[in-house]
Amino acid sequence: MQDSNTQTGRPTTFTQEKAELVIEAVRRGLTLKLAASCAGVSYDTLNRWRIKGCKEPDSEYCQFCISLEQALGEAALSMVDCISKAAQTDWKAATWL
Repeated sequence: MQDSNTQTGRPTTFTQEKAELVIEAVRRGLTLKLAASCAGVSYDTLNRWRIKGCKEPDSEYCQFCISLEQALGEAALSMVDCISKAAQTDWKAATWL
């Protein structure tokens, strides 16, 4: 009989280094799928980390999710700023807003 605190299955590939790579890639504007690839993990793995973050509020996964959401917001704001700036000289850029 196994102890209830013993984890079974494959060990996690989550590391702080991989988490930071994903967050930085997203902050620069990459999609989640491309950001996962930059960190050397699959998109499915990234999504598992996000799900764990929602289910485990005091875990490193939760902090990762918070940072990832912030990076998504920063990226969106940066892109809107870039488009707004371009729209000042080219009306076609404004169609992206």
